[in-house]
Amino acid sequence: MDTLRLKEDDGFVWQRLRRDYNFAIGDANGQTMTPYIFTALSYFNGLFFGTTHADNQLYGVILSPNGRFVIDANRHYDKIILDTISSRFYVAKQGQYGICDMTGRVIVEPVYEEILDTDTYYMVLQNNHWGCIEKDGTIVFPPRYDNFEKMENGYRIFLDGQEGWLDLSGKEHWSEK
Repeated sequence: MDTLRLKEDDGFVWQRLRRDYNFAIGDANGQTMTPYIFTALSYFNGLFFGTTHADNQLYGVILSPNGRFVIDANRHYDKIILDTISSRFYVAKQGQYGICDMTGRVIVEPVYEEILDTDTYYMVLQNNHWGCIEKDGTIVFPPRYDNFEKMENGYRIFLDGQEGWLDLSGKEHWSEK
């Protein structure tokens, strides 16, 4: 059995245990805390990430120090992708995407065809229409625009061949035809 010892700032020591090409997480004494189900394990920001599939999609997210699954892909989602920049997870369920935080709390329900992370907002695509969501999950404007572009004081919006702009309060302003 191969082990990789990890010493964390919180004073806990954890081990990545290996047996027959699979990994588990063990405590400082080598007692297993998870089954030997992972083909790879990595560690980021206080969490272990385990993969089991050939394409290395995330199987589950394990919260250290107690080995509890924060998000279990086999139960909840088809795919989980870690965004290390935002410390959030993109989750997919039946081809629809959403976002969870590091505790597993759903911020954006998985109901969107696409999610783009900008500096300020999440831009979401649903039924071929774009909308905008705050980073905390609050809807800025629902998906109804054919397209949009971020401007300094709002958004340039396009709907049914018409162009306008949406101010930061959510009020629409349309150009004359």
